[in-house]
Amino acid sequence: MRVVKDSQRQLGETRIEDIVFDPKDRDDIPAVLRGVHHIYCNPETRETVFDILEKRIRPKIKRHLGRPGMSFSRIFVLGMVQKALNCDFDRLRNLVNNHRQLR
Repeated sequence: MRVVKDSQRQLGETRIEDIVFDPKDRDDIPAVLRGVHHIYCNPETRETVFDILEKRIRPKIKRHLGRPGMSFSRIFVLGMVQKALNCDFDRLRNLVNNHRQLR
């Protein structure tokens, strides 16, 4: 089932609101993540973005089905990172598996 954000956190998982970014970091990944963080922490913006995302997910797909663990927020973050960095699937997979702030 696709939800915006899983209500049950994993052990060791940091709340999105509690993530702190280094303001002096000039890498491209933290810049993208700061933008996503801003969207997530503003309820009105978050609702608007996820309403658009839900409408854009293939309309003929049954909403109550889906890969467990792939919430709308994860789809959104991975899509934003992939588009902003213009990276291929292999780099995105490596980032997801090894980048702590992205996780």
